[in-house]
Amino acid sequence: MVQPFFSKLTSITIRSAIIITSIASLPSICSSNLAFAGEHSIFSVFVNTGNQTFPDTLEGKGVAEVMSKNGFDIMLTSRTAGLENGDVWAVQSDTLREKGGKLQDFGVTCNFVMQKTPSVSAKGLCNVFSGVHEEEGTKTVHIVKSPEMKSNAIWYKVFEDKENKIAGYIIYRKNGGFTQ
Repeated sequence: MVQPFFSKLTSITIRSAIIITSIASLPSICSSNLAFAGEHSIFSVFVNTGNQTFPDTLEGKGVAEVMSKNGFDIMLTSRTAGLENGDVWAVQSDTLREKGGKLQDFGVTCNFVMQKTPSVSAKGLCNVFSGVHEEEGTKTVHIVKSPEMKSNAIWYKVFEDKENKIAGYIIYRKNGGFTQ
């Protein structure tokens, strides 16, 4: 009778030790895979709060602040965890709400394939949802094809939705941090 009790206790203790060890090692896993050093891309979507024109490119750091001063609000920003040829990158900022008993959807969902041959480019689709439900609203699909990104300092506009007044920008970084 004593043996099965200890077997269960040992099994539980081993599982607990594995879980605790796994959790304790997360910082080292994350720091090696999600660290700022190495190659990655950053994607941002901005909302035009006035009647400005979205520029084709943005240069330098502090882009979010510059855009904000010029009447654009940031809608989302995402950064890849490293960058390998063929990576699929999914980015989403979406708000669902119920209005009048119907579900509405507002937001952006993008899927990119990152290519490194030898320069970096992004290709994919961005869906823009504007009040979509059964009877009204729009869903606009934008084909995304970035130019070859060679510079650490240039953000490229990869789509613009003039009706919803939003645009997406992407930058390639090598050995840089999450600076916009």
